[in-house]
Amino acid sequence: MYTHGSKKITLSENNVVFIPKGISYDVVCKRPGAFAHINFQTANHLNVSEFVCTELKNIDSLQIEFKIMNNVFSADSAQKKCENLSSLYKIFSMLISAQNLKKTPPILNGALTYIDNNITSSALSNTQIAQSIGISEVYLRKLFSNNLSTTVNQYIQNKRIEKSMILLTKTSMTVTEIAENCGYANIYYFCRSFKTKTGMTPTEFRNRNKTYL
Repeated sequence: MYTHGSKKITLSENNVVFIPKGISYDVVCKRPGAFAHINFQTANHLNVSEFVCTELKNIDSLQIEFKIMNNVFSADSAQKKCENLSSLYKIFSMLISAQNLKKTPPILNGALTYIDNNITSSALSNTQIAQSIGISEVYLRKLFSNNLSTTVNQYIQNKRIEKSMILLTKTSMTVTEIAENCGYANIYYFCRSFKTKTGMTPTEFRNRNKTYL
């Protein structure tokens, strides 16, 4: 629980709070556990003026990004640290998306739901997604660009990599099984895409972050 004067915010496992710059506050943990805390500076016009609390639906993906960032900052290579600061920006993007998801058009939420439900299919395409919600592919691409600042294909790729990270850390499935379960028809393409995203092979990532016995 965060306290600032008479303001109190109690967080659950899926909550994150933004704290205004330069204020004092108290933190009380009511049960054992750990939480991530990031200090960062922004331009003055981007600062929040009061406590802002939001709920996250993709908590597993966020935890994975924190693990990647932790691995990076414990590395010896300064170049590696700089290259992988993308994890920090990915975390910020997730937090912003959690706020903006409530503002997305219902028709876009329909597309996102369809992608989530069919992410295991290597045949997933713009045509299928557009047809599922009754719009053209051109309008579908416009929805993603205007509301999510990304392409449909890039969104799908990110979701597949996020899912593979979770499976690598929380299951004993083989890399081949994970690739197939995340919609990759070719394991070599999966491994190349995964390394481009994380800077590690799937096996290296698993060895550093696995939580299963």
